[in-house]
Amino acid sequence: KHKDAITSISITSDSDFHATHPAGTLLNDCFDMPELETLNGMGYENGGTNPRMSSYLSIPLQKAPAVKGKHTFTLQVKTTGGDTHTATCVPVVLIR
Repeated sequence: KHKDAITSISITSDSDFHATHPAGTLLNDCFDMPELETLNGMGYENGGTNPRMSSYLSIPLQKAPAVKGKHTFTLQVKTTGGDTHTATCVPVVLIR
């Protein structure tokens, strides 16, 4: 198991997504979010230095935005150790 378990994952956009999801609000309900229990159950090999899972994590978009255009998504992961890890993707243009 991971040294520090994931306690939360959040996704936001720098642009308005829907009337109920203005820029900067939580968009987790618009994505197919992974179960934290599943992520935390994935262990490590070789004494904790070689993850058995890929460092790539796919979180598919499930609801199209009402506001088409450029979105820069930010993913934030919090752990039981109190750490917060943040990654911001390159801007994407959603057209459908």
